[in-house]
Amino acid sequence: MSGQCKQKAGIAILGAGIGGCIAALELARSGQPVTLIDRAPRPMMGASRHNEGKLHLGYVYAADARLDTHKIMAQGSLRFLGILERLTGVSRDQFTVSDAFTYVVPDDSVRTPDEIGTYFDTVDDTVAQICDQIGLPRLARARVASTEFCQSAYSDRVQSAYRTAEIAVDPGRVSDIVAAAVYAHPLITFLGNQTVMDVSNTGSSGYRFGLSGNTEITQLEAAGVINALWEDRLRIDEMIGLRASSVWSQRWKATVVIDVPPGSVTIPSTTALVGPYGDFVLYGRSRVYVSWYPVCRLSMSTKAIPDEVRALAAATDHEDIRTRSLEGQSELIPGVLDLLQYKDTTRIGGGFIMAIGDSDIDDPKSALHERHQIGVEDLGNWVSLSTGKFCTAPMFAVEAAQRLKESLA
Repeated sequence: MSGQCKQKAGIAILGAGIGGCIAALELARSGQPVTLIDRAPRPMMGASRHNEGKLHLGYVYAADARLDTHKIMAQGSLRFLGILERLTGVSRDQFTVSDAFTYVVPDDSVRTPDEIGTYFDTVDDTVAQICDQIGLPRLARARVASTEFCQSAYSDRVQSAYRTAEIAVDPGRVSDIVAAAVYAHPLITFLGNQTVMDVSNTGSSGYRFGLSGNTEITQLEAAGVINALWEDRLRIDEMIGLRASSVWSQRWKATVVIDVPPGSVTIPSTTALVGPYGDFVLYGRSRVYVSWYPVCRLSMSTKAIPDEVRALAAATDHEDIRTRSLEGQSELIPGVLDLLQYKDTTRIGGGFIMAIGDSDIDDPKSALHERHQIGVEDLGNWVSLSTGKFCTAPMFAVEAAQRLKESLA
């Protein structure tokens, strides 16, 4: 440790994932100087980069008995590209997207095809209402896939399939665009390689942080804060008296991303529901995302220390994850076995998933099937940002920025 230094910031944002970055861009756009802090050396290096990038309309939450989650997911997803376009200056057609998703119902799903069909009708009604409210063209409703289509793409374990208008965006492309906008904005100062160790409320002057970096411990003072730390958000919130009202679980999910020759893969982007399955996503014509939950979920706990989980993930055999994920996914989509040949262009990533609940997704009553207890909470000039999902992060980040501006005014 070479020494200490102190810095002051009008507004500090903790965490440079998609939530923290969008909040920073929103504040900077209104003329507010922002200091953005992250443990990684660059913005958008964690879960925001390593996920399937789905713009959820809510179909996957067919086990939410309250019927609340899909409403929030659709609100965030239908606004997602518009917010990014406005804050980054990059038009929405420059974001790499997938083909429209097919949802399949395996033979051991916790919901029947009829139950899922009824639920999809509810989702489609909600999506139509939101499109009308925000001035977007209505999307096509989910429809049952033909027998010929199912037989051409899926195994006999698939009971039924529904074709939807839902898409994903390549999160790597999103991460690069958002990070570039952060670096380019003159009112945003990014501090990388900094871990938030502690925080205290200093009264009228705001908050004081202890930051641990590679070579020094820095004290940072800020008048207002947005806490967008993701896996460490709850610990830091509690230090200033903002306590979670529910039990949260922390999972680490590995991801498999494969670059393939353009046009060589024709498998439809697919999600299986409801249970411990996974996703297959084809972005554009040359990049594939695969996740098979029984293999890729490396950790789940309500008490795990994030650094210990990162160490566990780093020590995992990447070749084993690659092979077993493709083999597992092939139980439903036999064609994914052809991707085993692309070993040299496969990358294993991963990130934390934070959600309310302490039982896993194969439990039909698990709180993991619900993601409606998310959003923005504040205490004085401290705003806690629970983004929930990648697709809802920009919507809630804009709300967090607006709340902090109003509080500081």
